[in-house]
Amino acid sequence: MKTIKVKSIIDGDTFVGEDKIHYRLVSVDAPETNQPGFNKCRTALEKLILNKELEILREQSNTSFGRPVVEVRVIGESDSVNKKMNIFLSK
Repeated sequence: MKTIKVKSIIDGDTFVGEDKIHYRLVSVDAPETNQPGFNKCRTALEKLILNKELEILREQSNTSFGRPVVEVRVIGESDSVNKKMNIFLSK
């Protein structure tokens, strides 16, 4: 499986890999910059994945604004980042 090292976090559902590609998490609908909860969600994703190596579990054939849409997990963990972010967003 393909792996990605996370370089930076854009928001609660988008990150940038060391390959400079912006990735969007499939099925995660985090608040946008001007919406309540933006900073909390961005920080939550940052704590989960910043500077970590991710494994791509699934990549959708369609893209979001030219970004690959992916389901990922931190290598060595069982739950996907997508699942963890959706649990966070449901609180």
